[in-house]
Amino acid sequence: MIYKLVKDIDDHLNSAIPEVLWHYTSMQGFIGIIETKRVWATDIRHLNDRKEFEHGKDLIRAQIDSLRIEPDDELGTQKLLIDILERDLDKGFFNTPNEEIYVSSFSAKGDQLSQWRGYTPSGQGLSLGFDLSGMRPPPGSGLFSTIAPCIYTDDAKHRIIRAAMASVRDAARLWQKRVDELYRETLLKGLECDHEKLPWEIRQPFHDAAICMGLGLKKMLILFKDESFSEETEWRFFGVRPADARPEGFRRFLRVSGSRMIPTVDPLIAGAGIFPLREVVVGPCPEQALQVEAVRKFLNWNGLDHVVVRTSKIPYRSW
Repeated sequence: MIYKLVKDIDDHLNSAIPEVLWHYTSMQGFIGIIETKRVWATDIRHLNDRKEFEHGKDLIRAQIDSLRIEPDDELGTQKLLIDILERDLDKGFFNTPNEEIYVSSFSAKGDQLSQWRGYTPSGQGLSLGFDLSGMRPPPGSGLFSTIAPCIYTDDAKHRIIRAAMASVRDAARLWQKRVDELYRETLLKGLECDHEKLPWEIRQPFHDAAICMGLGLKKMLILFKDESFSEETEWRFFGVRPADARPEGFRRFLRVSGSRMIPTVDPLIAGAGIFPLREVVVGPCPEQALQVEAVRKFLNWNGLDHVVVRTSKIPYRSW
């Protein structure tokens, strides 16, 4: 029996994608996106929140600590679960040096003061509205990429981690019972039983559950954000690639932002057929009406005359 993702994880990863999701960028960034029909993705460790991904690992460690003080069952499945999680934190699913996790960030809100301030240069910001409904890989595709909303509250994060742990604990109990039955049978015959040599049909349920827990939690860790960022209502399109993978169909490069050099992938999202841009909001800036005219003209030059262009309604001046 092949285990499926825990329901809480599966439901979240398949959340209905809003009709439009917004990407805040600079004027120069806007020009690059329109000319190339591509949206860059950033290495997760170089995003604004310096604790990206590590935040989720800290929550798993906290859950492990809580497991330690609970009484174990007679089969020792709790200890087995702790061992699996600690192994994955050290060198397994949740250990990132051997992988590159790239993220493109979007928001459910297209005209928000905190995002103009935080993600666009003063007086030079635009918010690009995309229809990303066709960007999610189909169920069962096996691709380690998707688009889903970030999770901000600690209660929701802990619930998801506990649900994933419970799925493995249930599988471990079934596995241990089968092992115990096999031990009794072989001992009656005066034989010794080696766990590594157990038939695959006995080991498979536990093996599949552990793999699914690791993959599911890893995806969720990419979506866990500190609650202080909740106003952003962020959605993420992310992909994971082995660090030593040959770059096929995309380009890796460094870009400079302030005092940092940031590893970047081009593209994570690219125009296949019709580029999914639907709307552009010109942020607070001098001579907004003139900027709207320039944006419309540039879109027309690039075959995107169907895109709606409007101005921000926020009365904010920073120039």
